[in-house]
Amino acid sequence: MHQKNRFAAICATVLVAAALLFSVFFIALETNHNCSREHCAICHQIQTCQTLLSQLSSACAKPAGLGVLCFFALLLILRRPYVSVASSLVSQKVKLLN
Repeated sequence: MHQKNRFAAICATVLVAAALLFSVFFIALETNHNCSREHCAICHQIQTCQTLLSQLSSACAKPAGLGVLCFFALLLILRRPYVSVASSLVSQKVKLLN
């Protein structure tokens, strides 16, 4: 069962990444098309791709930001304080008999 969930997650990730990649390329290729202004199919597709990109970027930005915040919080919690103790003759217990 665990293998099926992993495979489904990998497939979903690949499909989302492909949708993002192809949307960006489609918008870049079709920006200077011959537009008929009214009911232009290419303009509609560009708008759909822009909507997809904005929705996916906002959906991915929140968990990524939360992950970064948790990572830095974990670093602060697990950080060991570094105490620098200067070595002196007294701390080394050297007898000063001169």
